[in-house]
Amino acid sequence: RAFARYLKTLPANSDVRVLRVVGDGAMRGELEALAADLNISGAVRFEGAVTDAERKKAFFASAAVTVSPLQAGLSVAESFSFGVPYITHRNPISGGEYLSIKDGENGFLFETEGDLLAVLQRVGRNAEERVRLGNNAYDFYCQNLQMSQYAERFDKLLRESYERFKKS
Repeated sequence: RAFARYLKTLPANSDVRVLRVVGDGAMRGELEALAADLNISGAVRFEGAVTDAERKKAFFASAAVTVSPLQAGLSVAESFSFGVPYITHRNPISGGEYLSIKDGENGFLFETEGDLLAVLQRVGRNAEERVRLGNNAYDFYCQNLQMSQYAERFDKLLRESYERFKKS
């Protein structure tokens, strides 16, 4: 619904006019029907499951943002690794990866459908903003989200836990 409203308010010269839905989940049929009901089927592409690394790389190379309204798991780190900002709800249903999103810096956290529309308009109208957000997302990935950094933090947690266990 937010994307349909976005399309109606976007300047004709904007280059962000297609929503690519990746995945083959249980809601795909419902979402395809909704796109048809909203008369935006021509602007929404249902890509199915994308597991091939090269195909995934191509998607991220052309993406303005990753939008996952209610879920923000490891896809946040993956999106950032390609320099693509992430948009999700302020309180998504999945793990703590959404805490990597710095609102307005490397992505956006929204609460209402109106908030989501405003964010989509912001990135859809301003190429410089998309570049800034993408650069910040990639920088955050390099500084905080690489696998070696996860492993170091996990190792430190295990060592500290073991030390506390030994003392008791």
